[in-house]
Amino acid sequence: MNVGWLDRHSGVNVYQSRGYGEAASSTIGAHWDVVGDVTGRWRVPLCIFEIDDSSHRDAVSPYGYSGIHVDSSMNADEVASAWRATRDLLAEREIVSVFFRFAPYTDDVARLHSVPDLDLEELSETVIIDLDEEETMWDRMHGRSRTAIRKAEREGLRARVVESRPLDLRSGTGFRRVYDAAMDRVVASSAHRHQDDYYDRLVCATDVDMRLIEVLDTDGDVVAATLLLIDEDAVHYHLSGSVIEAARNGANNLLIWTAMRWATEHGHKQFHLGGGTARDDGLFRFKSSFGGRALPFFVGRLIVKPDVYDGLIDARSELLGVDSTILRSGSFFPAYRAVAS
Repeated sequence: MNVGWLDRHSGVNVYQSRGYGEAASSTIGAHWDVVGDVTGRWRVPLCIFEIDDSSHRDAVSPYGYSGIHVDSSMNADEVASAWRATRDLLAEREIVSVFFRFAPYTDDVARLHSVPDLDLEELSETVIIDLDEEETMWDRMHGRSRTAIRKAEREGLRARVVESRPLDLRSGTGFRRVYDAAMDRVVASSAHRHQDDYYDRLVCATDVDMRLIEVLDTDGDVVAATLLLIDEDAVHYHLSGSVIEAARNGANNLLIWTAMRWATEHGHKQFHLGGGTARDDGLFRFKSSFGGRALPFFVGRLIVKPDVYDGLIDARSELLGVDSTILRSGSFFPAYRAVAS
């Protein structure tokens, strides 16, 4: 297998696609690139950052569930060889460390446990719904979810699924209004606050299949909305927001129920809702109430250049005025990007 930096970036799933990777990188000020082989059996998509005052770089998986794609046809020796080649390429580009986010609905992580220097951690869980006949899915839902959907319908809320267009996702539109307000309420980081360029890249990408679902009130105003990303693995619940009062009236439940029905009608087998902000928090329990099952969400940490990594930690600890052992013993990765508490 010939592994290298790919001139023609193609993706195995939507989170590994060029359109999604470039959009995700644009939000966080990074450059998107891919290590892999031309046949598509091995794929490592990365958002690459320059490290300030340094000739070095570091990288993360695009936000979401891109991870590393390991084709099921690869044997253990091929996986080990592809991993060595990937590490060498990262080192040649002066990439010091990489943080990976893996897809819970594939077996990629299971096939990477034996590779050296990759620190894997089960960070939390996500929820995936096996799509079925409407009556079966309805019966599998928790009673409180069915009650909330009925309440939304009694309140006159209605949902629609539309092809997403650039004009539908510009600043001030219904989706952006409810999503941005939701990010304000939870004091979300800049990584979750997207500008027009992010949405334009997603909508215009030829390798991203996306839908917009909106819940409207009796006045026709958008009170809840979400984006769905679609690939062969699943339909993915991407970004969502709602008006607080509408959420109390079941708007978010109606939103997800509409997505489940749409995905089923269009022949998809799984709907991946993602997880919460912490293990078993309120958001995770809300997503679980739709009758899905929990999947382990793994992250991975790789230090490509240990000596450089240690030197950057020493420089960071001096800048922050803290002992370097505090940064080394903390949970933040990479430790040299830790901020003062």
